[in-house]
Amino acid sequence: RLGPCDSDALLTTSSPKPPPPADDEWNDAMSLEDGGGGDGGDGRFFSMSSLSSSAISATRVRPDASGGLEDECDGADEESEGDVLVTAPEKAVVIEPPPPPFQPQNSREFLVIEILTTERTYVANLRCLVDTLLVPLKKQHAVNSSERPVLSQENISVLFSNVSEILSVNEALLTELESRISLEAWSDQQLIGDALLRLIPFLKMYRNYTANYEKAQFLLFDLEARNPAFVNYKRYWESEVPKLDMIPLLSYLILPVQRIPRYNLLLKDLIKHTDESHPDYSTLCKALEEMQLVAQYINDEIQRAEARAKIIELQN
Repeated sequence: RLGPCDSDALLTTSSPKPPPPADDEWNDAMSLEDGGGGDGGDGRFFSMSSLSSSAISATRVRPDASGGLEDECDGADEESEGDVLVTAPEKAVVIEPPPPPFQPQNSREFLVIEILTTERTYVANLRCLVDTLLVPLKKQHAVNSSERPVLSQENISVLFSNVSEILSVNEALLTELESRISLEAWSDQQLIGDALLRLIPFLKMYRNYTANYEKAQFLLFDLEARNPAFVNYKRYWESEVPKLDMIPLLSYLILPVQRIPRYNLLLKDLIKHTDESHPDYSTLCKALEEMQLVAQYINDEIQRAEARAKIIELQN
Protein backbone atom coordinates (compact mmCIF):
# COMPACT_ATOMS: atom_id res chain seq x y z
CA ARG A 1 0.00 0.00 0.00
CA LEU A 2 0.99 3.62 -0.40
CA GLY A 3 2.28 4.92 2.88
CA PRO A 4 3.25 2.58 5.68
CA CYS A 5 1.43 2.38 8.96
CA ASP A 6 2.66 4.90 11.52
CA SER A 7 3.93 2.82 14.41
CA ASP A 8 3.06 5.58 16.87
CA ALA A 9 -0.57 5.24 15.87
CA LEU A 10 -0.81 1.52 16.57
CA LEU A 11 -2.67 0.26 19.57
CA THR A 12 -3.00 -3.29 20.81
CA THR A 13 -6.04 -3.84 23.00
CA SER A 14 -6.94 -6.82 25.12
CA SER A 15 -10.68 -6.34 24.87
CA PRO A 16 -13.05 -4.99 22.23
CA LYS A 17 -13.56 -1.24 22.32
CA PRO A 18 -17.15 0.09 22.19
CA PRO A 19 -18.05 2.18 19.15
CA PRO A 20 -17.81 5.96 19.45
CA PRO A 21 -21.03 7.98 19.86
CA ALA A 22 -23.09 8.41 16.71
CA ASP A 23 -22.40 11.53 14.69
CA ASP A 24 -26.00 12.79 14.81
CA GLU A 25 -25.06 16.12 13.27
CA TRP A 26 -24.82 14.50 9.85
CA ASN A 27 -27.64 11.93 10.02
CA ASP A 28 -30.37 14.20 8.70
CA ALA A 29 -28.17 15.53 5.93
CA MET A 30 -27.17 12.21 4.39
CA SER A 31 -29.26 9.07 4.52
CA LEU A 32 -26.31 6.79 3.87
CA GLU A 33 -24.62 7.60 7.19
CA ASP A 34 -26.38 4.69 8.92
CA GLY A 35 -23.65 2.10 8.62
CA GLY A 36 -22.94 1.89 12.34
CA GLY A 37 -26.13 0.14 13.35
CA GLY A 38 -29.81 0.75 13.97
CA ASP A 39 -32.14 1.27 11.02
CA GLY A 40 -30.06 0.83 7.91
CA GLY A 41 -27.04 -0.29 9.92
CA ASP A 42 -26.99 -3.59 8.09
CA GLY A 43 -26.11 -2.12 4.72
CA ARG A 44 -29.37 -0.30 3.92
CA PHE A 45 -31.01 -2.86 1.62
CA PHE A 46 -31.70 -5.76 3.96
CA SER A 47 -32.04 -6.60 7.61
CA MET A 48 -29.57 -9.07 9.05
CA SER A 49 -32.37 -10.31 11.32
CA SER A 50 -34.07 -11.81 8.27
CA LEU A 51 -31.22 -14.27 7.77
CA SER A 52 -31.73 -17.87 8.67
CA SER A 53 -29.88 -18.78 11.84
CA SER A 54 -30.46 -22.50 11.52
CA ALA A 55 -26.97 -23.12 10.19
CA ILE A 56 -25.16 -20.92 12.69
CA SER A 57 -25.08 -23.52 15.45
CA ALA A 58 -24.49 -26.47 13.15
CA THR A 59 -20.73 -26.37 13.64
CA ARG A 60 -18.44 -24.31 15.79
CA VAL A 61 -14.86 -23.22 16.11
CA ARG A 62 -13.16 -25.10 18.92
CA PRO A 63 -12.10 -22.85 21.83
CA ASP A 64 -8.61 -23.23 23.22
CA ALA A 65 -7.66 -23.59 26.85
CA SER A 66 -7.69 -19.84 27.43
CA GLY A 67 -11.25 -19.47 26.20
CA GLY A 68 -10.31 -18.01 22.83
CA LEU A 69 -10.43 -19.67 19.46
CA GLU A 70 -7.74 -22.15 18.53
CA ASP A 71 -5.10 -20.36 16.50
CA GLU A 72 -2.74 -23.20 15.66
CA CYS A 73 -2.54 -24.47 12.10
CA ASP A 74 -1.80 -28.03 13.24
CA GLY A 75 -4.89 -30.14 12.93
CA ALA A 76 -6.87 -27.41 11.20
CA ASP A 77 -8.46 -29.98 8.91
CA GLU A 78 -9.39 -32.37 11.70
CA GLU A 79 -12.97 -32.98 12.72
CA SER A 80 -14.14 -34.25 16.08
CA GLU A 81 -17.70 -34.76 17.26
CA GLY A 82 -19.01 -32.61 14.45
CA ASP A 83 -16.73 -29.67 15.14
CA VAL A 84 -15.09 -27.81 12.27
CA LEU A 85 -11.72 -26.44 13.29
CA VAL A 86 -10.54 -23.26 11.64
CA THR A 87 -7.96 -20.73 12.66
CA ALA A 88 -9.46 -17.64 14.24
CA PRO A 89 -9.05 -14.22 12.62
CA GLU A 90 -5.89 -12.49 13.72
CA LYS A 91 -6.05 -10.20 16.72
CA ALA A 92 -3.75 -7.77 14.98
CA VAL A 93 -2.96 -4.26 16.09
CA VAL A 94 -5.42 -1.62 14.99
CA ILE A 95 -5.06 2.10 14.47
CA GLU A 96 -6.33 4.48 17.10
CA PRO A 97 -6.75 7.85 15.36
CA PRO A 98 -4.98 10.64 17.24
CA PRO A 99 -6.91 13.66 18.55
CA PRO A 100 -7.53 16.70 16.29
CA PRO A 101 -4.29 18.58 15.57
CA PHE A 102 -5.67 21.88 16.90
CA GLN A 103 -8.86 23.40 18.24
CA PRO A 104 -10.88 25.04 15.45
CA GLN A 105 -11.54 28.75 15.85
CA ASN A 106 -14.21 29.18 13.18
CA SER A 107 -16.65 27.20 11.03
CA ARG A 108 -14.17 26.66 8.21
CA GLU A 109 -11.54 25.25 10.54
CA PHE A 110 -14.16 23.03 12.17
CA LEU A 111 -15.04 21.55 8.76
CA VAL A 112 -11.39 21.08 7.81
CA ILE A 113 -10.85 19.18 11.06
CA GLU A 114 -13.97 17.13 10.30
CA ILE A 115 -12.56 16.15 6.91
CA LEU A 116 -9.31 15.02 8.53
CA THR A 117 -10.85 13.12 11.47
CA THR A 118 -13.44 11.31 9.36
CA GLU A 119 -10.69 10.34 6.91
CA ARG A 120 -8.62 8.96 9.78
CA THR A 121 -11.56 6.86 10.97
CA TYR A 122 -12.40 5.69 7.47
CA VAL A 123 -8.83 4.62 6.71
CA ALA A 124 -8.47 2.95 10.13
CA ASN A 125 -11.62 0.91 9.55
CA LEU A 126 -10.62 -0.12 6.02
CA ARG A 127 -7.15 -1.06 7.24
CA CYS A 128 -8.68 -3.20 9.97
CA LEU A 129 -10.98 -4.91 7.46
CA VAL A 130 -8.06 -5.70 5.18
CA ASP A 131 -5.41 -6.59 7.76
CA THR A 132 -7.48 -8.63 10.20
CA LEU A 133 -10.00 -10.29 7.86
CA LEU A 134 -9.21 -10.13 4.15
CA VAL A 135 -5.49 -10.95 4.46
CA PRO A 136 -5.98 -13.89 6.87
CA LEU A 137 -8.69 -15.34 4.63
CA LYS A 138 -6.34 -15.13 1.66
CA LYS A 139 -3.49 -16.70 3.65
CA GLN A 140 -5.63 -19.80 4.13
CA HIS A 141 -5.14 -20.48 0.40
CA ALA A 142 -1.34 -20.22 0.54
CA VAL A 143 0.53 -23.30 -0.69
CA ASN A 144 2.22 -23.77 2.68
CA SER A 145 -0.93 -23.23 4.74
CA SER A 146 -2.33 -26.14 6.72
CA GLU A 147 -5.56 -24.31 7.44
CA ARG A 148 -8.86 -25.25 5.91
CA PRO A 149 -10.11 -22.20 3.94
CA VAL A 150 -13.50 -21.03 5.12
CA LEU A 151 -14.12 -19.18 1.84
CA SER A 152 -13.22 -19.95 -1.75
CA GLN A 153 -10.92 -17.52 -3.54
CA GLU A 154 -13.82 -16.55 -5.80
CA ASN A 155 -16.02 -15.71 -2.81
CA ILE A 156 -13.23 -13.67 -1.23
CA SER A 157 -12.90 -11.70 -4.46
CA VAL A 158 -16.63 -11.00 -4.66
CA LEU A 159 -17.06 -10.19 -0.98
CA PHE A 160 -14.18 -7.72 -0.68
CA SER A 161 -13.95 -6.52 -4.29
CA ASN A 162 -11.18 -3.92 -4.71
CA VAL A 163 -11.20 -2.65 -1.12
CA SER A 164 -7.41 -3.08 -0.83
CA GLU A 165 -6.83 -0.69 -3.75
CA ILE A 166 -9.28 1.82 -2.28
CA LEU A 167 -7.42 1.63 1.02
CA SER A 168 -4.13 2.41 -0.70
CA VAL A 169 -5.56 5.50 -2.40
CA ASN A 170 -7.12 6.82 0.79
CA GLU A 171 -3.99 6.19 2.81
CA ALA A 172 -2.15 8.44 0.37
CA LEU A 173 -4.89 11.08 0.67
CA LEU A 174 -4.76 10.88 4.47
CA THR A 175 -0.97 11.35 4.46
CA GLU A 176 -1.43 14.49 2.35
CA LEU A 177 -4.17 15.85 4.62
CA GLU A 178 -2.11 15.16 7.75
CA SER A 179 0.79 17.18 6.33
CA ARG A 180 -1.44 20.20 5.71
CA ILE A 181 -3.92 20.09 8.58
CA SER A 182 -1.42 20.17 11.42
CA LEU A 183 -0.65 22.65 14.15
CA GLU A 184 2.63 23.56 12.44
CA ALA A 185 1.37 23.78 8.85
CA TRP A 186 -2.12 25.20 9.24
CA SER A 187 -2.95 28.82 8.40
CA ASP A 188 -5.97 30.73 7.12
CA GLN A 189 -4.57 30.44 3.59
CA GLN A 190 -3.78 26.71 3.66
CA LEU A 191 -5.00 24.67 0.66
CA ILE A 192 -6.63 21.24 0.77
CA GLY A 193 -8.76 21.34 -2.38
CA ASP A 194 -5.91 20.25 -4.63
CA ALA A 195 -5.29 17.20 -2.42
CA LEU A 196 -8.94 16.19 -2.81
CA LEU A 197 -8.85 16.95 -6.52
CA ARG A 198 -5.96 14.51 -6.97
CA LEU A 199 -8.28 11.80 -5.66
CA ILE A 200 -10.65 12.26 -8.64
CA PRO A 201 -8.79 10.04 -11.18
CA PHE A 202 -9.01 7.15 -8.70
CA LEU A 203 -12.76 7.47 -8.10
CA LYS A 204 -13.38 4.82 -10.74
CA MET A 205 -12.34 2.38 -8.00
CA TYR A 206 -15.36 3.52 -6.01
CA ARG A 207 -17.62 3.04 -9.03
CA ASN A 208 -16.36 -0.51 -9.42
CA TYR A 209 -16.79 -1.23 -5.73
CA THR A 210 -20.33 0.13 -5.70
CA ALA A 211 -21.27 -1.83 -8.81
CA ASN A 212 -20.13 -5.00 -7.04
CA TYR A 213 -21.64 -4.18 -3.64
CA GLU A 214 -25.08 -5.69 -4.22
CA LYS A 215 -23.49 -8.94 -5.39
CA ALA A 216 -21.26 -8.96 -2.31
CA GLN A 217 -24.25 -8.34 -0.09
CA PHE A 218 -26.25 -11.24 -1.52
CA LEU A 219 -23.19 -13.47 -1.24
CA LEU A 220 -22.76 -12.58 2.43
CA PHE A 221 -26.39 -13.48 3.14
CA ASP A 222 -25.98 -16.76 1.31
CA LEU A 223 -22.82 -17.57 3.26
CA GLU A 224 -24.64 -16.78 6.49
CA ALA A 225 -27.19 -19.44 5.64
CA ARG A 226 -24.97 -22.09 4.04
CA ASN A 227 -21.45 -21.83 5.47
CA PRO A 228 -21.35 -22.48 9.24
CA ALA A 229 -17.54 -22.33 9.37
CA PHE A 230 -17.58 -18.81 7.92
CA VAL A 231 -20.43 -17.81 10.25
CA ASN A 232 -18.28 -18.75 13.25
CA TYR A 233 -15.21 -17.06 11.78
CA LYS A 234 -17.15 -13.86 11.05
CA ARG A 235 -18.90 -13.87 14.42
CA TYR A 236 -15.55 -14.09 16.20
CA TRP A 237 -14.11 -11.29 14.05
CA GLU A 238 -17.09 -9.04 14.75
CA SER A 239 -17.17 -9.56 18.51
CA GLU A 240 -13.61 -10.35 19.60
CA VAL A 241 -11.02 -8.87 17.22
CA PRO A 242 -10.11 -5.36 18.48
CA LYS A 243 -11.39 -2.71 16.11
CA LEU A 244 -12.03 1.00 16.15
CA ASP A 245 -15.75 0.34 15.59
CA MET A 246 -17.24 -2.94 16.81
CA ILE A 247 -19.87 -3.13 14.06
CA PRO A 248 -21.05 -5.98 11.81
CA LEU A 249 -19.05 -6.99 8.75
CA LEU A 250 -21.70 -5.66 6.37
CA SER A 251 -21.36 -2.24 7.98
CA TYR A 252 -17.64 -2.35 7.16
CA LEU A 253 -18.29 -3.44 3.58
CA ILE A 254 -20.60 -0.50 2.94
CA LEU A 255 -18.04 2.09 4.10
CA PRO A 256 -16.63 2.82 0.60
CA VAL A 257 -20.20 3.23 -0.71
CA GLN A 258 -20.85 5.83 1.98
CA ARG A 259 -17.59 7.73 1.64
CA ILE A 260 -18.22 9.68 -1.58
CA PRO A 261 -21.55 11.11 -0.35
CA ARG A 262 -19.73 12.02 2.84
CA TYR A 263 -17.10 13.94 0.86
CA ASN A 264 -19.89 15.80 -0.94
CA LEU A 265 -21.53 16.82 2.30
CA LEU A 266 -18.29 18.05 3.82
CA LEU A 267 -17.18 19.86 0.67
CA LYS A 268 -20.52 21.66 0.31
CA ASP A 269 -20.30 22.98 3.84
CA LEU A 270 -16.61 23.85 3.50
CA ILE A 271 -17.29 25.86 0.34
CA LYS A 272 -20.16 27.61 2.10
CA HIS A 273 -17.74 28.79 4.78
CA THR A 274 -14.87 29.66 2.42
CA ASP A 275 -14.73 33.16 0.99
CA GLU A 276 -14.72 33.36 -2.81
CA SER A 277 -11.46 35.30 -2.63
CA HIS A 278 -9.74 32.45 -0.79
CA PRO A 279 -7.06 30.71 -2.93
CA ASP A 280 -8.68 27.32 -2.22
CA TYR A 281 -12.22 28.30 -3.27
CA SER A 282 -12.15 27.45 -6.97
CA THR A 283 -10.32 24.16 -6.42
CA LEU A 284 -12.81 23.08 -3.77
CA CYS A 285 -15.65 23.84 -6.18
CA LYS A 286 -14.01 21.74 -8.89
CA ALA A 287 -13.48 18.85 -6.48
CA LEU A 288 -17.13 19.00 -5.42
CA GLU A 289 -18.30 18.99 -9.02
CA GLU A 290 -16.34 15.83 -9.76
CA MET A 291 -17.41 14.16 -6.52
CA GLN A 292 -21.07 14.83 -7.27
CA LEU A 293 -20.86 12.92 -10.54
CA VAL A 294 -19.59 9.85 -8.72
CA ALA A 295 -22.16 10.30 -5.94
CA GLN A 296 -24.96 10.37 -8.49
CA TYR A 297 -23.71 7.11 -9.96
CA ILE A 298 -23.61 5.55 -6.48
CA ASN A 299 -27.13 6.75 -5.65
CA ASP A 300 -28.45 5.36 -8.94
CA GLU A 301 -26.83 2.00 -8.20
CA ILE A 302 -28.39 1.94 -4.73
CA GLN A 303 -31.84 2.74 -6.09
CA ARG A 304 -31.56 0.01 -8.71
CA ALA A 305 -30.44 -2.47 -6.05
CA GLU A 306 -33.35 -1.52 -3.79
CA ALA A 307 -35.77 -2.01 -6.66
CA ARG A 308 -34.33 -5.44 -7.43
CA ALA A 309 -34.52 -6.37 -3.75
CA LYS A 310 -38.21 -5.45 -3.65
CA ILE A 311 -38.88 -7.59 -6.73
CA ILE A 312 -37.10 -10.55 -5.14
CA GLU A 313 -39.04 -10.03 -1.91
CA LEU A 314 -42.34 -10.07 -3.80
CA GLN A 315 -41.33 -13.19 -5.69
CA ASN A 316 -40.52 -14.96 -2.45
